[in-house]
Amino acid sequence: MMANFNSARKTQQHRYLKRYFQHHQHAWQHGLRQLTKNPIASILTIAAISVTLVLPSALFILLANIQNISKTWNTTTTISVYLSPNASSQQISYVEKALQTINNIKSQQYISPQQGLTQFATQSGLHDIIKTLDKNPLPGVFIIQPQNANPAKLNILVSQLRALPEVNSVKLDMQWVKRFNAIIALLRHFTYGIAIILALAVLLIVGNTIRMSIQSYHCEIEVIQLIGGSNRFIRRPFLYSGLFYGIASAIFAAIILNFLIIFLQSPVNQLVALYNTQFSLHGLTLKQTNLLILIGALLGFLGSWLAISKHLRKIQS
Repeated sequence: MMANFNSARKTQQHRYLKRYFQHHQHAWQHGLRQLTKNPIASILTIAAISVTLVLPSALFILLANIQNISKTWNTTTTISVYLSPNASSQQISYVEKALQTINNIKSQQYISPQQGLTQFATQSGLHDIIKTLDKNPLPGVFIIQPQNANPAKLNILVSQLRALPEVNSVKLDMQWVKRFNAIIALLRHFTYGIAIILALAVLLIVGNTIRMSIQSYHCEIEVIQLIGGSNRFIRRPFLYSGLFYGIASAIFAAIILNFLIIFLQSPVNQLVALYNTQFSLHGLTLKQTNLLILIGALLGFLGSWLAISKHLRKIQS
């Protein structure tokens, strides 16, 4: 008896799941037909949503590339430790050994006064004027590359360097780093603000498109409600339509962004070559592309949900 009951229960569950998936299959097919019913309007809607998604995505890509540049700059931060002009060779050797005992120093290089004067003459082209000098005005200097470019740790390192004997001054230009980080923070907040505003624009575009589609099915919706159709059953095709709009628009936006990166790669390489640095412009990764498609799908689904829910409330009132 119990075996027959369990068998009947499993059969009933199987039928329920079969009907459930059949309803969803019918819903997404109906939603897809809504897109293909008027292909020109659907293409224009997808293009409008794609352009709306491209702008914040391009800003996020720009922000990621700028942060990659800043990481490269942080690794090349140097500190100049200027010694007293009258420092002897023994005192210089003592400072050099003391530097080896200080943490957060990746590498160090000593430039003698004569080497510094030669480099200055080569870079400035003032060989004749420099030859007329009675004595070398440049002091010896240690060029130090820190291991960690964190501002707090750099300040500690500078304090340790200034405490060394025969050290006249320590130069660390952190002001440009702070300004650059402030610009990145401003760009990040600006990008988030633009993304929120354009996300609302996507909701409005999808909602208006679904609203126009709902109006053409107004009589059919009323008939479904009269024969006992649930709001969930009515919503499904339109939710799938919004989902398809969002996914198609996000895929198209990703394609546009990749073509934009390819278009900009050559001039960026030329600019980087002029500064004698190594940098490659990066586009959307696979993870970021999937995230863009997910966001597009969620915005399309939500915009459709808001439109159909508002219409159903209007009918029921």
